[in-house]
Amino acid sequence: MAKTFLIPEKMYHFPLRVFVGSYEEYSAYCKRHYGFEEKEQQFFGGFSFLVTYENGKPEGFIWLPKFDSASIGDIGTLSHECIHIALRVLFKLGISVTEGNQEPLAYLHEYFFTEALKKLK
Repeated sequence: MAKTFLIPEKMYHFPLRVFVGSYEEYSAYCKRHYGFEEKEQQFFGGFSFLVTYENGKPEGFIWLPKFDSASIGDIGTLSHECIHIALRVLFKLGISVTEGNQEPLAYLHEYFFTEALKKLK
């Protein structure tokens, strides 16, 4: 049974949806909610992307085929996908990540990761 939840994000107004379920469930969800069929990924432990709805509202999305809160590998995969989303959000907003400007990335990644982890435990 798939699990999905939304993490609101107030600073940049970029919420994050996390979906944990089989590829088939994920693909059907993408078709139903985003209007596209996802191509099967044979080599990913997870996948992430940004969408913008017709009303202009953006959303980050992470798919994990499975999640076990006792698995270091699954926790690492969640963190990995959260950093992708945090970087994409900042790039989309024109916020540069440089040696002198790392805090926006660090804080956004930490927020997405810890909020997702709380909901998945």
